[in-house]
Amino acid sequence: MKLRRLFSYIILTLSITACGGSSGGGDSSPQSSDITAVIRGYLPADCSVTEQNRFIYDIMRDPYFWRADVPALNYASYPSPEAVLTALRPQKDIYSYIRSAADVENSNAEIAVGIGVRFMFTGGGIYLSHVYEGSPAHTAGLRRGNRIINVNGWQAENIASSSQLSDILGEAAAGVQVSVTYLDADSVQHSAVITKAQFHTPSINNVSVFADALSGKKTGYFSYDFFGSSLSEVFSALNLLRTENVNYLIMDLRANGGGSVNMAVILASAFAGREHIGKRLLTGRFNPSYPDIAYKIMDTGHDFVLEKIVFITSGGTASASEILINTLKPYRDISIIGTTTYGKPVSSMPTKFCDKYFYPIVFENLNSLGQGRYYTGMQPDCTFYEDYTAMKEYGDEDEQLLAAAMDYTLNGICQPSAPSSAERAKAEKAPYTDLLTNRVR
Repeated sequence: MKLRRLFSYIILTLSITACGGSSGGGDSSPQSSDITAVIRGYLPADCSVTEQNRFIYDIMRDPYFWRADVPALNYASYPSPEAVLTALRPQKDIYSYIRSAADVENSNAEIAVGIGVRFMFTGGGIYLSHVYEGSPAHTAGLRRGNRIINVNGWQAENIASSSQLSDILGEAAAGVQVSVTYLDADSVQHSAVITKAQFHTPSINNVSVFADALSGKKTGYFSYDFFGSSLSEVFSALNLLRTENVNYLIMDLRANGGGSVNMAVILASAFAGREHIGKRLLTGRFNPSYPDIAYKIMDTGHDFVLEKIVFITSGGTASASEILINTLKPYRDISIIGTTTYGKPVSSMPTKFCDKYFYPIVFENLNSLGQGRYYTGMQPDCTFYEDYTAMKEYGDEDEQLLAAAMDYTLNGICQPSAPSSAERAKAEKAPYTDLLTNRVR
């Protein structure tokens, strides 16, 4: 397979355009005036614990999707709204959560404070699965795929979990220093002292276009990290791909745990094709007390004529990512390569109260054929496990998942890989908040 790269573009703009709803790391819903008014009508009268507890209780007993499974209790007897949620939430709900307003608002603004990396535990070591461009770690020379040897005096083999690593890294505050010893791609050892600072966490990692030397057909690659609220970033990416008249699209959602449902609708509308404008795309189905919300394919101004869309997925692909895949099924030839997605076919309507945001599940997502309820995840058409010991940068044509997806897209060839013991262990489904809290360091 001979490919010629036409361009590769990393989008670094920081321009936030509201497109309805807050994202904050989980799914935000279409804005239904009826149910939004109901939720806002329950807001606490003050920020006393009792009033905050009452707010959680009222939401869970009325617009909450599984309200039939919610018990009655004395909310005033609980020490916090989080404790009330834990007591009320049925076992099947691993999705509803409460998060600090500061975390949500920083996420919406695409900023974080730390050294600027994501760590990957593999069982055989700790690796960097992502290094944010322009972050303190990136400036210090760390890159995706580096193997961590030591953090703040702790040998990597003695660090057993992500939560323990968080403790070792220290407070997420500017000025905190972290000493790191690591191996680069050539197994050369380096040491660095990195000072935590605020940095940009863009929703788009890379946009590239490759031309097949034999057929001349073009394949667009779009690595999307989070369904944020920056419409300008997304439209910049779409404009680049549309200008090149790509024939195929590889959408890399392997690390995308969700975000704004509205942004998923915009992207699905762009890729569905102009011939489908006005047709139903997504139905949000609430509990029996509230009517459905229907979203139609809109005109985004991007006239894509795509022969095929291939999605790169993993167990971290969730929520709005799964909505994008599911809503395009009736309209495009799509395939999935990678591993089974997380399985979150329901969405929340985030609401700020006091110094927190509440993300209660209020509706399920169905495509135009009524398909959804993928609680066990979406199965790949071509199973491919990422080798975390051989990671390259997103958009590198030799990056293992991009190369496999390209071969599958152009030639229909699937070369499945076997999972390591660490990858099999990761198959156990964790609460959805783990996808959010174990992200950026």
